[in-house]
Amino acid sequence: MIAALYYQIFLYNSRIIKESDPHLRSCFIMSLSEGFILNGILDFISLKYYCFRIDFRIYFGITVIIFIINAIYFLLYKKGMQIVDDKPLYFNSKRVSSICAFFFFFVSNTWVIWGGIYGRSLYSDCFSGL
Repeated sequence: MIAALYYQIFLYNSRIIKESDPHLRSCFIMSLSEGFILNGILDFISLKYYCFRIDFRIYFGITVIIFIINAIYFLLYKKGMQIVDDKPLYFNSKRVSSICAFFFFFVSNTWVIWGGIYGRSLYSDCFSGL
């Protein structure tokens, strides 16, 4: 699954943006989106079940750790080049792969907007029963 997402990001960075090093930017974009999703899940769990707000530095640290792990995996071990050579697709379809990648990045990047609104609502619900 991650290989197909990485491949779609790489195609976007190499063909549409025409980046000189599409592997680095692909790794960065992948890490940022994974960080948004993981931080959103942690935010939801901490607010819904524990009424605890996690500091933004923790979220930033998690995203940096994800970037380091992805950089080691995709760049240092050169798995990114291997993925590009293999050209992985979901269900062997370019269209399905593009739609899945778009949906993944749409959800992960819009979490920045609607996740904050939902988080504020969850946090206010913590103190409504007092």
